[in-house]
Amino acid sequence: MPRLPLFLALIASPMLTAGPALSDSRLSREERAALGAEIRALLLAEPQIVQRAMDTNKNGFAPPEGFDPYADDKQADLGLIADNRPALTDPARTAFGAADAPLTIAIITGRNCSDCATMLQDLEKLAETNPIRVTQFDIQKDAALAKAIGATSAPYTVFPDMFLNGQIPAPILQRYIDKALAQ
Repeated sequence: MPRLPLFLALIASPMLTAGPALSDSRLSREERAALGAEIRALLLAEPQIVQRAMDTNKNGFAPPEGFDPYADDKQADLGLIADNRPALTDPARTAFGAADAPLTIAIITGRNCSDCATMLQDLEKLAETNPIRVTQFDIQKDAALAKAIGATSAPYTVFPDMFLNGQIPAPILQRYIDKALAQ
């Protein structure tokens, strides 16, 4: 039996899951069931078809190897970090961790921010076991710096190579610390 093209499977899939909502569909219940069985058989026989569909853009073409759609945004972020590094790593800032640590992380917090309190607690614990220094900023008191780096909400964390917006779980922070220290 010939296999259905992927586009037919994708077009048909809403019909298979809509159930009674498509009772006026051109396909009878038996035809929908047969189509569903055919799609299932295709996906079981050729599972790579799903990966191939996920690896293509909306025009059906795979991006060139090494293509990064966020490359310009990453470069802009790195530029903002570099331009503001003196303020972000200022030794005179309120901070915790080792003063001579090879990695400085900046965190912008806000008043009455429970996520900020959680981030600070997590970073304090991580500073006990990692060679890091964490500089602290207030999103209102340090509004000019916050604006310069695009921080519109707290917590906002700055690593040497990326911005993190929102509360990040401690295990993820640990991974970012490990990556930054390995560079």
